Amino acid sequence: MTPQEFEELRRRSNEIDDDELANAIYEDWMDYTADEPADDEARHRIYARIASRCFNRRRSITSRVLRVAAAIVIPLMVGVGAFLFMEHVYSGGGEAAYSAVSTGPGERATVKMPDGSAVSLNGNSTMEYALADFAGNASRRVRFSGEGLFDIAAADGKAFIVETPTVDVTVKGTVFNLEAAKDRDYTTLALLEGRVSIKSGGSGNEIEMSANEKAVVNNLTGQIEVSSITDNDNPTGWNTKKLYFKNAPMRQVISQIEKNADCRLIVADSLQDKHFTGLIPIANVGSAATIIEKAFNTTVTVSRN
Repeated sequence: MTPQEFEELRRRSNEIDDDELANAIYEDWMDYTADEPADDEARHRIYARIASRCFNRRRSITSRVLRVAAAIVIPLMVGVGAFLFMEHVYSGGGEAAYSAVSTGPGERATVKMPDGSAVSLNGNSTMEYALADFAGNASRRVRFSGEGLFDIAAADGKAFIVETPTVDVTVKGTVFNLEAAKDRDYTTLALLEGRVSIKSGGSGNEIEMSANEKAVVNNLTGQIEVSSITDNDNPTGWNTKKLYFKNAPMRQVISQIEKNADCRLIVADSLQDKHFTGLIPIANVGSAATIIEKAFNTTVTVSRN
């Protein structure tokens, strides 16, 4: 399979719903005859390996599809070294030594780390780590770019260090959302539980943070500003698919829906300065638009990015 064919496969899989995808895979599997079919033991081993790595996608795929996909994708894609959201494990001497996970636009992935920590990746995000950094007494280190929700397990005082293009974040056991990309003007960290230190890669400025605080780092100057997380910040809205607002200006509401749902909302200019209180689910952008339309007796047009 060429890279172009792989990208086409990923594009098409993202365009159809779960039932259509399940039926397509099942039908292809029933019609497919491999030259060297894998035996039952090999198929079970492949499935167990996939399940153990906890690759929870944006789409909810049934266990039947996972079992079928394990039997289909592995024989067809040996040598490609990728799942649909591009997960790679690099080996040395037969033992996996290095892992990298990346997501494309609109994709989600949740990764279970060797130490029990869990990281949920938003779209257009990457994370890399060496398995050796999670063994022995060494600090646990990952390289990260994009947006992710980190739930870090405590490990006998061993620090967990997240290295990004703009900042380094050091934790021992905590939950935080981090948005860090080299091509953006600001890096944002929202600390939900525990304590962390954040250090600017540009200026060397470093500060300690406590739970329910938000740090915004100017990537050009290295200046770090810390404030309390407000009712309208919704740092994990992209992951929960729910946005909560309390007397928030509609320009802020619309901006957050667009950012977290990867879309554009076209509304009347007169709506921008009105205020909204309530819950807006964003798993279905059409439902979010309907809530706004009914709340303000207006029309909302949704444009997909």
